[in-house]
Amino acid sequence: MGCGGSKDKDGNPNEIKYQMQTVGVAAADDFFKNVGDALEAAEKIRKGVEDDKEEALELSHAYRLKDKGQRMKSAFQVLFWAISAGNGGDVKKTKLDIVAELPFLKFERDGNLHNDTNRLGESSNGFLEACTNGPAELEKIITNLTAAAEKAPKLKDDCDFSGLGAMEKPKAFKNIAVNSQTLTKNLPKVKELLPKVQEAAKDMKEIGPNLKNLVDTADETGKKAHESKKTTPSEIFDEFIKDGLLTDDEVKAERDAKDPKKKNEKKK
Repeated sequence: MGCGGSKDKDGNPNEIKYQMQTVGVAAADDFFKNVGDALEAAEKIRKGVEDDKEEALELSHAYRLKDKGQRMKSAFQVLFWAISAGNGGDVKKTKLDIVAELPFLKFERDGNLHNDTNRLGESSNGFLEACTNGPAELEKIITNLTAAAEKAPKLKDDCDFSGLGAMEKPKAFKNIAVNSQTLTKNLPKVKELLPKVQEAAKDMKEIGPNLKNLVDTADETGKKAHESKKTTPSEIFDEFIKDGLLTDDEVKAERDAKDPKKKNEKKK
């Protein structure tokens, strides 16, 4: 149990931590395993609606659009253009399952495509999966974690520590405290995530029904991209989308506004 956990390479303040320390008492370890599993499930959803979305926008260059409401739709459009371009102008050579409701699209990695196109397909899948299952699953997670947060302070009294030696008990009590702190520190993040996931799912319900049309019409631009040797999603966006774009200064300003370090510098 102690070896699990999410990596914090970029110091993402939104990341939900789920690492739990071993207590050494079955009842307590079972309790915290359920807590860790719930937090991990919440982190997977967060990753889908935040990290995977950000990666999709980055790979497709759709972050350059002024209209934020059109960015994910554009990311999907560029994905299909890039798939078509990678297949000589035939988008349907790559396996794409389009359905009428969420998750709308299932993409499988294709060795014929540029790695950036595969990464865009995978990040789009992650976003779609979070939109599909996220709202209902997150509501259950919040209910369970809230109940766990109320029960955690009573674990010392409710669990039997008689099987532990004199040197083991202090460590067990310490790990209960550490695990309880992980729970209470991350529960607010999980609660704050719910409206973001609900909004993402709402947006996806508007985009989703248009995906089939985006696939069906992808080959016209895909063939042009193939002929002009534009193979990556970013190259294709830059070549074929010219209107409604942010300037480089506007892109920088938008990114600085989201960067915690930049925000702190402005406060100083």
